[in-house]
Amino acid sequence: MTASTPDLFAVELRPHTPAEWIATYYPLIKTTAGSRVDITTVLHQHRLPGPPPNHGTARWLEARAADPDAPCYADYPTWKTELAAGYAASVTAYHTENTQQPSRHLTSHTALGTAVILPGQLPEWINNDTVSTEDENT
Repeated sequence: MTASTPDLFAVELRPHTPAEWIATYYPLIKTTAGSRVDITTVLHQHRLPGPPPNHGTARWLEARAADPDAPCYADYPTWKTELAAGYAASVTAYHTENTQQPSRHLTSHTALGTAVILPGQLPEWINNDTVSTEDENT
């Protein structure tokens, strides 16, 4: 596994209220098997007004630029300015964190108890964790 890429972040978009969604930015880690999201490190989070087009369940995107007209925001025209600003804030947070804690993003996903999962596996991972906790309590 390689260290996270400072110019590429995973953004989770999810409903917060009927009138608002939340964007949460995480480091995206490139591996030989593909990209992984470090969900233990929240770089930035902000609210977004109203649901996106064709809204439904939570979704993920890869943020790559602070330019609102970048292709990564094309599916979210009403949010592109906020998403790009969140990207810029995430870059700052990422660099601040890595300056203060240079060993945070290690090459082993098991180091320091960091959980790194594929974005599509998040619901399954949470469900498995919940089932394990319930089994321990019975």
